Amino acid sequence: MSAVSEKPTSKGETPVSLPNRQWWRNDGATLVRLLIVVGLIAGSFWYLASRAASPTVTGTSSCDARPRSFEPGATPAASSIHTIKQAYNCILDTYPTALDHRKLLQHAMSGMVNYLVQQHQDQRSAVLPALAGDRQQDWQAFEQTYATMTTHHSLNQQKLVAAAITEMVDGLHDNHAHYLPALPEDSQPGPQVGLGIRLSIYHDQFADALPPLYIQSIDPGSPAEQAGLRPGDTIVTVNGLPPFLNQKPVPEVMNQIFSLAPVQLQVQHPGSDEIISVHLVPASYPEIPFVSTRMLPGNILYIRLTAFQRGAADQIRSAVQQAGGTQLKGLVLDLRGNGGGK
Repeated sequence: MSAVSEKPTSKGETPVSLPNRQWWRNDGATLVRLLIVVGLIAGSFWYLASRAASPTVTGTSSCDARPRSFEPGATPAASSIHTIKQAYNCILDTYPTALDHRKLLQHAMSGMVNYLVQQHQDQRSAVLPALAGDRQQDWQAFEQTYATMTTHHSLNQQKLVAAAITEMVDGLHDNHAHYLPALPEDSQPGPQVGLGIRLSIYHDQFADALPPLYIQSIDPGSPAEQAGLRPGDTIVTVNGLPPFLNQKPVPEVMNQIFSLAPVQLQVQHPGSDEIISVHLVPASYPEIPFVSTRMLPGNILYIRLTAFQRGAADQIRSAVQQAGGTQLKGLVLDLRGNGGGK
């Protein structure tokens, strides 16, 4: 099994998306959603391979399970400890490398102790007993300690949960692992607004930019596509001004491309000496999926990931499973144009 990542080509710069795009999604109103992007694809294969062997991974993924906080009649304490357990199992079941569950529990307890300190509460009940090394048994010890804490103190359950999970994730020392609270119930993905151009440089990294300024990709259905612009087009002027002077970037000019005001561009198609003028007006256009897949010859799965956003891990894992999982001969992960995310 091999995994190949296609890096940005053509001058090696990473493209950027225009602002005001609504990337976040509501994945079943789940209270806990962890997106672990380091080793995302390796983790997907590891997850599939270990799923059959591990008795702790059965049925629905612990990351996808419905929290009890959404169940009628659930008490705050029961909902809270279940939420921490969901995060605990999610990390252990899906992280790309093996983890010591005891360290996760110790970090979670540390987070709760810190919360007690901030609230000027007595911490004597927040003492985790010696852990035996058995995942289920040690969780029960943690759960009992949690019950003792919540019995002796009147605490904000949501903040206590957030403190525990945040410290548990921070304990991974992985700057691509984050705890993301749920989106509001009425949060829905919306249309993208802008020109639909992804450029060859980040808008906040003009100081390191080198000419020329060119278009890396065009969003389907966007004003840029409707105007006939294509990937590889060089932007010669922006509202009559060059984006570079004496090989130095001019931020004031480039920023006009990223605003939501109409813009006049002079562009040059690859292989052509002709310079054409295009007037673009920012508009809304259909949202494009940040995960798309297709099968390549030789039983190789191609995955295009345009952003590391909420739901990406689940979508990629599902795509790998549907395509045959460990029976695949290889996988291509296309990250061109991926500006990051959480």
